[in-house]
Amino acid sequence: MSPIKRWLKYLKTIKRASKKGAFFPQYKSSTIHAAPQGTAEIPTAGSALRRLIQEVGWFRISEHHIEINTLKSPVRILHITDVHLRDSDDWLQRLCQCMNGLEADIVVITGDLITRGWTREALDLFFQACPRGRLGTYAIMGNWEYWSGQSPATWREVLSNYDVLLLCEESHQTPLVNIYGTDDHLAGQSDPERLEKALCDDIPNIVLTHSPAFFPKLTHPAVSLVLAGHAHGGQIRIPKLGALWTPKGTDQYIAGWFKQDNTHLFVSRGVGWSVAPLRLLCPPELAFIHCTPNAGARN
Repeated sequence: MSPIKRWLKYLKTIKRASKKGAFFPQYKSSTIHAAPQGTAEIPTAGSALRRLIQEVGWFRISEHHIEINTLKSPVRILHITDVHLRDSDDWLQRLCQCMNGLEADIVVITGDLITRGWTREALDLFFQACPRGRLGTYAIMGNWEYWSGQSPATWREVLSNYDVLLLCEESHQTPLVNIYGTDDHLAGQSDPERLEKALCDDIPNIVLTHSPAFFPKLTHPAVSLVLAGHAHGGQIRIPKLGALWTPKGTDQYIAGWFKQDNTHLFVSRGVGWSVAPLRLLCPPELAFIHCTPNAGARN
């Protein structure tokens, strides 16, 4: 496909995207808050033009630290979201190289693993490189899992081939944390009332959800942490202004850390891209969440 035809295709996609989100969203703050006990990430410098063209492949490892009540031992979670797999191209090859050698106690994939035109070959390649958690690897439904025309039952079977457990309105208890996965906020049929029945009292509860706009309904005294994606961090962020566009289901939770009552939310910038292969001041992210016991709460 010639560059002109490619950009004409992107312009049509942008027109469709305008119906599924908001340009210059109401909540477009340029401030991204760090984790309660700190966030670290190695920045990369570059001109605006270079970043706009190349940043979509500048995969970053971010490290986030949070203390959690009732946690008995440290837990390292690798949070992956919005991969938007298409085909086995150079971009995917670079992502796989970035994932090689990563280790975690728990790996979670919070939706939109694939997108329109995805191939099984790309899925195979991704999971050949994706690490598996010592305490399990878990995934949830995103809007693109539904828009691909597949049901949760189908995705559960597909992911089981890679030793990944799909959680859809259900929980799985590990020795250290209880993990609950919601259905997708936009395309699924999530019922927040099911959450309370699945929570544990003696170990921390961590909730996985694709769209962060669901956060207020997931806030609960027994829920320590909610992990989400969907917004891509805005994907293109304007200096001093923030996100240019965000999809429906984002609200003010564009990227970074938020808190309501005693429940924390982390929204990852995600790995892939939508609309066009462009990012600006918003590089793709593989996020490690370092959860440690809250010594103060025990004393």
